[in-house]
Amino acid sequence: MKITESLCPVCYSKIPAVVHIEKNVMITKQCPIHGMFESIVERDPQWFKSAQGQGIYDGYLIDVTSKCNIKCKYCYHDNNGSERSVDDIIQEAGANKHLAPFILTGGEPTTHKDLPEIIRRLSKLGEVNLLTNGIKLCDETYLNELLDAGLRTPHGVDEISLSFHMESHGKDIEFLEYCKRTGRKIWTCFYVIDNLCQIHKAIELFQLYKDQVCNFRIKAASNLWNEGNADNKIFTSDMIKYLFALGNTKFQEVEQKVSYAQVWHQGLDIKLISWYDIQNIDLWDINCAPYYKSQDGNLYNFATAAIVNEGIERQRGIHVRRAFPCDIPVCGDLWRQMTLEENPNANPNQEMWCAKMYDFIKHDNNHLYIGEMNGKIVAFVSGFWDLDPLTGEKFIVGTHFYVQPEFRNSAIGKKLHNKYLNVGRNLGVSRVVRQVTMEHSQYLISKGQKATAVIVEERI
Repeated sequence: MKITESLCPVCYSKIPAVVHIEKNVMITKQCPIHGMFESIVERDPQWFKSAQGQGIYDGYLIDVTSKCNIKCKYCYHDNNGSERSVDDIIQEAGANKHLAPFILTGGEPTTHKDLPEIIRRLSKLGEVNLLTNGIKLCDETYLNELLDAGLRTPHGVDEISLSFHMESHGKDIEFLEYCKRTGRKIWTCFYVIDNLCQIHKAIELFQLYKDQVCNFRIKAASNLWNEGNADNKIFTSDMIKYLFALGNTKFQEVEQKVSYAQVWHQGLDIKLISWYDIQNIDLWDINCAPYYKSQDGNLYNFATAAIVNEGIERQRGIHVRRAFPCDIPVCGDLWRQMTLEENPNANPNQEMWCAKMYDFIKHDNNHLYIGEMNGKIVAFVSGFWDLDPLTGEKFIVGTHFYVQPEFRNSAIGKKLHNKYLNVGRNLGVSRVVRQVTMEHSQYLISKGQKATAVIVEERI
């Protein structure tokens, strides 16, 4: 058992927590306002026990812009923000130059019109590394401008970290092909997976460009875990077991971290990453570099800072998340409003509905999601997934979907619906239907909606 601190997944406040080993490694935490929460930290207790290193890698990440030239499915940025001034960036770096090297990120840092000047001035304070999707680096003139500004090193490795994205339409590969033709070598490449089988594709790619890249990183996407479905979460130990099963794999002779393993596979230097999120973060475990300045002005490990920023964003805009038991009374109020809107003569039993929902969300195949506007719950959607015994097809049945009238012209309904569909896609669901009564189907049709999965009731 380990005593630590974590964050409340509802209000994001720092709260005490206990990490303990059962079948999996679990974290249990209690918020004085929102109650008790329990989540999986790691699937493999043996890996957890053996990987208690103190550090990850050095560095200080600096956002230079929130703009980007692509929109990736894992990204939290809206791509519509503004770029920071050069002086603002340099001032932040100067105050934290003891934490260098500086890792420039965003958004996509190459979209900043003054990036060469930023690199040139930062290089006077410490080493600079560029984290990029590589799209603009296919312009040889622009690339050389960045290299001359401070990304070229005496030891022949350019300080560039390349992220692979299908949304870049092959520009990342085009850049690596340029490196192969010209004999260039960059620091690292990132490859994000949401399925263990994708590791094969990553390894094939790494082998093609092993002479152009010093080391490689495979990062498990965290969005599946945010749906609250631990079965779909890829932990670091899952990737380790997968690679060892392929053979020709061994651990590097360094301290290993629960969320950041370092291995040799087929002669490749590979880092395996599965970061914490709001559900399972152990703040004491990642009280280390790399650092990142969050929107509250404090320095944290960058994974912690990303979660803190998420909490801040929740209080000033639209946010959709999985519901916790503490949210059910508010959802009960919305359910009552929905029922009376559909049938003004109804006498809804809100207490009974809430009691049923407490039991409902205990089961993994059931779901309840809420939509918040500036921190206030104003919408919800619920349902469950099931298997068709005739076809074996997995499908989702929606039971409730409601947005308060004053928020129906906002984007919250669409965002909640998209989340609902993405949950289905991540579960391998092929279709979504809505379960309604015959009477309710007429109400939906009158609103221009299509009624499916109608329940025909017969009194006996």
